[in-house]
Amino acid sequence: MAYTYDPSKVSEKGKDAMRFQLGDTLVDGEGATAFLADEEITAMIEAYPRSWKRAKYRLIEAVCNRLSFETDWSDDGTSFKLDQRAERWRKMLEAAKKDLETTVPISGSIADGMRGPDQGHYFYSGMQQSPYTEKGDKKL
Repeated sequence: MAYTYDPSKVSEKGKDAMRFQLGDTLVDGEGATAFLADEEITAMIEAYPRSWKRAKYRLIEAVCNRLSFETDWSDDGTSFKLDQRAERWRKMLEAAKKDLETTVPISGSIADGMRGPDQGHYFYSGMQQSPYTEKGDKKL
C-alpha cells in the first residue's frame, strides 16, 4: 500500500484533494500516521465518479469504523485519550452526511433519461403519459 500526498495537486480532483479535505495529510509514517491508503481513496473516487461528496462520506465512514475499536488507555501516569480522535471523525461524518443529504440524488432511471435524445432535460413532453391508459381507439 502506498501513502503519498502532493500539496501542489490539491486543486485537482483526485487523491491529494481528498486527503487535503479529510486532513489525512501526514503520510511520512505511512500506515502509522495516515488513516487511508492511496488505493482506498482512489477506489472510492472511482466507485462514485459523479459524487465527490459520497466518496468523501464513505472514506470518513471507513475511518470511523477503524477508530471504533480504539479505547482510552492509561498506565502508571501515562494516558492516551483515543476517543478524542474518534469523536473528531464522527463529527466530520455527521457534517458529511448532512452535506450529502442536501444534494439531489441521481437515480439510475433519471441518469438514463439524461443521456436520452432530449439532451439531458429532466422534464420532457409526454413524461406523464402512461402506456396503460387509453390513447384514441386502442389500449396499449
